[in-house]
Amino acid sequence: MLQNNDEQFRNLIPDLDMCLLNVAGFCSNSRRLLKLTKEILQEIQASLTTSFFEEYPQYRLLERQIDELNTPDLYERLALYEKMRNMLLELLSTLIHGQNSD
Repeated sequence: MLQNNDEQFRNLIPDLDMCLLNVAGFCSNSRRLLKLTKEILQEIQASLTTSFFEEYPQYRLLERQIDELNTPDLYERLALYEKMRNMLLELLSTLIHGQNSD
């Protein structure tokens, strides 16, 4: 997939790792979210608003090449990342709006 574009995509793995670890970190510390202020929750929410390819548009060319047939492991990881990211956004929205009613 990357053979002819090695230089252009050389940071793909580190960038992908950062996004995945960021979401995984918030998921593993979800109880801690309950103790955070509304402002911090909003900052976290803002950091999770964009998908990987929105955050790193230089990789958009690869997005259509990532599928179940060609790159099944990467496809699964990105799908899980998106699911977790969206669930976190829902949780954060609930927490933020819940703090508004207090």
